[in-house]
Amino acid sequence: MFIDSKIKTILGSNIKTLRIKFSLTQEQLAEMIEVQAQTIAKIETGKLFMSSELLARFCNFFKVSPAILFTENLRIIQDENVNYLSRINSLLPSFDEAKLREIYNILLALKK
Repeated sequence: MFIDSKIKTILGSNIKTLRIKFSLTQEQLAEMIEVQAQTIAKIETGKLFMSSELLARFCNFFKVSPAILFTENLRIIQDENVNYLSRINSLLPSFDEAKLREIYNILLALKK
């Protein structure tokens, strides 16, 4: 069962994981998405939830879907996983059989 604080903690932890993966300080990330560094610190510690506008900024910056940021036990530490997510996101706007096959092949590669 999820409660408010658990959702904030998961989201904050995932933001922190991605920030570290991209070798950014809280201050650098804050500057890039145009918020105060204190805001990043509060989000990462689960003390602050964000608006949908700020969520979109994080998603666009890290090139991930919102679902990734709410995933418990995020496994995006490896470079190739971030690259796979970017490739999948680039294919999503226009589905056709060839693109679905490519997504399937990406997922198979991740499974290995």
